[in-house]
Amino acid sequence: ADYCIVTSSSTRWLWARVVTALLAKHADKHARVVEYRGDVTEALQQLREARPRYTVFVATPLECTRSFVRRIHHTTRSIDRSHPFTDTIWAILCAGHEQDALRIAEEAAPLTIRTVFAGTYEGSELDQFERGIAYDELVQGHVWRKEAGKAPVLSTYEGDQTPLLAADMNAAQADMIITSGHARERDWSLGYRFRSGHLRPRHAAHGPQLYAEALDGHETDIATHNPKVLSCAGNCLMAHMCDEGAIACAWMHSAGVRAMAGYVVPTWFGWGGWGLHKYFTRLPGVLTFAEAFFANQQSLLLELTALASKEVFPAEPSAIDEECERIYRHCFANEDTLAGIDRHQLGLIYDRDNVVLYGDPAWQARLAPGPLPYSTEFTVVEENATFITWTCEVTVLQDGSWTAPSPDDKSCSPGRPPFALLPRRVRVAELIAGDGVVTALFFLFRAAGPCKQGDRLSATIRAVLDS
Repeated sequence: ADYCIVTSSSTRWLWARVVTALLAKHADKHARVVEYRGDVTEALQQLREARPRYTVFVATPLECTRSFVRRIHHTTRSIDRSHPFTDTIWAILCAGHEQDALRIAEEAAPLTIRTVFAGTYEGSELDQFERGIAYDELVQGHVWRKEAGKAPVLSTYEGDQTPLLAADMNAAQADMIITSGHARERDWSLGYRFRSGHLRPRHAAHGPQLYAEALDGHETDIATHNPKVLSCAGNCLMAHMCDEGAIACAWMHSAGVRAMAGYVVPTWFGWGGWGLHKYFTRLPGVLTFAEAFFANQQSLLLELTALASKEVFPAEPSAIDEECERIYRHCFANEDTLAGIDRHQLGLIYDRDNVVLYGDPAWQARLAPGPLPYSTEFTVVEENATFITWTCEVTVLQDGSWTAPSPDDKSCSPGRPPFALLPRRVRVAELIAGDGVVTALFFLFRAAGPCKQGDRLSATIRAVLDS
């Protein structure tokens, strides 16, 4: 099977229509259901047998705790025990109500992302989109607007931005929303360095309604129903599904969000959030939203393995919760329990298991093609019934740097090492020449420092074909 649907016995019964819709939509991938009764880690053995390219974990908000997310990270890194990388492109399909989950499961039309709406200018990358709007969370009164074929233009407003932002969000029909700043499970503060209103969920009969509350108390419902992706790259807790009334559920119910990436904890490091954009908005048209999320996590794991021993990868998923709490207390509560461990390494460990992707991992949502910082080409050197050998060559097309100046950098390009999914399904792969990491699913170059237009990276990969 190239697509596995992992669900608890109770959710398979409760959300039977969601599971059925996924089976029908992905019949071409020989989709199968993996059912567990107690803990999601029980699915591991069946995932090892199936080795799916995509795995969706169907779960209700009450199931979708921080620990659940962390256990999925651990489980998907444990399918192939020979390396510490993730072995399947995964997401959690969770929503406040079954009907919202069904809408996500049934979404089949590919999405070409051309228009963005951002609650932050820093990180909005307006130049990467045909058109867009970005409210500056750092400078009160500033909003940037971009029209097709033109550069972004600064305009100004007076007073509270909240009603203006809500009206623009409803009218923009954006294909992607980017958020940043202070947030919790039921609140997004629209201003970061100035006082402003909030976006919040309101209880409603068929799902939580997202609305904007201005400083004077005026409320504007958010009603934008075209399919879109949401990156909460700069928000704490926005993606934590504490219950069916969480703001994450409201985005899906009343704002057309079909895929969402963000943190389930307070964020301070930024690799797992803003790094996604390095493989998505910075590589327009190359990777889907889910593939970019996956690629960024593999770049994090590559960085982590270069800095630390295997001891940073707990053998048991039950150890991850305590590990994350210790890092948080060390960094924010002045509990010096992790003295001697580099803060960068602590950040990588923290972001390793505390970001999540919601939606269908096989949904084809990607930016419209545009200028790229580098190109990647696979060439078949040798092939028979059992083996295939490729060369993978990366050509730098723009001056830049493989290494971002900070984990949460929003401007450096490419800012992450070159990543590519292997052109076809294989059973096992090995690196014959070059410097990088290869698995049965992807290849990731080891590359750091500046890169110049015309530079080339090359590798040779030999793989056993899947029977």
